Amino acid sequence: MASTMLAQAIVEFFKHKVVSSIIILACWPPSDQIKFTRELSQFGMSSMFSCDPAILDHIRHHYLQGVIYMTHEHDDMPMFKKMKGIHFMMKYKWLIVGDHVPDALRKIRYDSDMAFLQCNFVRNNGTRDITAITSEAVTPVHIYDAYVHPRDGISINLWAHWTNASGLGFDT
Repeated sequence: MASTMLAQAIVEFFKHKVVSSIIILACWPPSDQIKFTRELSQFGMSSMFSCDPAILDHIRHHYLQGVIYMTHEHDDMPMFKKMKGIHFMMKYKWLIVGDHVPDALRKIRYDSDMAFLQCNFVRNNGTRDITAITSEAVTPVHIYDAYVHPRDGISINLWAHWTNASGLGFDT
């Protein structure tokens, strides 16, 4: 239930950003990739996984592209080193999903369109399980606007919330 709620919240976030497909930058086992891709598709979003951010060089130029980076215990610094400043331009809509905003993002463009959805990852019988902030449908999942200041680093501010009952709602 929790991963389905997370998939639904992610899809609504990207639909609000007028994105029709997502690239998920995460090196998950194939079975987990298929399961999560299927969940996103169930809510009307096409997606694909990649361990290599070079895939971002090959998107269609006239479309907005959703990008998810799944955080993990030891954030993949080599992956961030492969990313280019252009990967954070306005045609890329980023969503960082995990329990923290990686410190490596301090070196990216300050004008990037980036958000942070806080959730936890746990291992269950050797497979990856995604647990949103809660598995109760009435409790909101919070999405934060992530801003990278050249001098002060990363700040996050509550931007929206999602519940199963009301969908995506915005905080003022």
